[in-house]
Amino acid sequence: MNVKRGNEIGHPSSVYIWDLINTAESCFEFLDWRLCLGEAYHTSARTTAAQSSRELSDRITLVSDDEFSGMGPAIVANPGGYWEYYEQEFLIDKITIEQMPFGPVILYIDGIKENLVKFPRSMLRYLINTFERGEEAMETMGKNSYSAVSGWKAYARWMQSFTIPIPDMQHVFLKTLLQIVEERRRFFSYYWYKLSENLDNELEREFALALASRYFDTLSPLSKMVELEPTYNLVKEAYFMEQKALPTYKRIKLYLDGKL
Repeated sequence: MNVKRGNEIGHPSSVYIWDLINTAESCFEFLDWRLCLGEAYHTSARTTAAQSSRELSDRITLVSDDEFSGMGPAIVANPGGYWEYYEQEFLIDKITIEQMPFGPVILYIDGIKENLVKFPRSMLRYLINTFERGEEAMETMGKNSYSAVSGWKAYARWMQSFTIPIPDMQHVFLKTLLQIVEERRRFFSYYWYKLSENLDNELEREFALALASRYFDTLSPLSKMVELEPTYNLVKEAYFMEQKALPTYKRIKLYLDGKL
């Protein structure tokens, strides 16, 4: 799905996560972490179903959008859309910060809070809230200052682009977007499979294996599109493979709510 913004939507970090605060709060619960964000992020980043509150925890520090210096170890977002790791002292100059839609982003990971492998309840609640809107927490740069979301709404737009006879209807970065989605699905499938090996609860293990299987099934059409060319039928095949994960997420939601 494309969402018009004056600048790149979200923040260029970890391939454009726009929901930085809630991603960290929901998905990093096993780590001791701190996050520094430019003041503009708190006032400008869009509110979502997954981002229902603007209250900041004591893990989040808002900093000036001027020059920023700090001591590592730290992971720092750069304007190219990726993270840079600093072991020692680092400096983010004002010119660099001006290229960042919401100012500087610095993530400090001080250690592992809980050395225990368990079913990621907080992460799943966050993901389910986001998936229900047909989106994901990850975005990448799209055409004409649009963002490209890799949730099911993106597949709908991609299929539409093959059926409407308008010049340049197909996204100029479609091949790149599919490479990103294929990589995410491959590692997500691997994550759930490996997690299933460490879960004692039978139902949680069943959920993990179901998600591993569903995301693994998407790799065939996605890989074909990456290696060859995207087509309407391959996009549709991947789309319906993605949809098959939704009943599992609905069951997980019932389980998390104590209704299963």
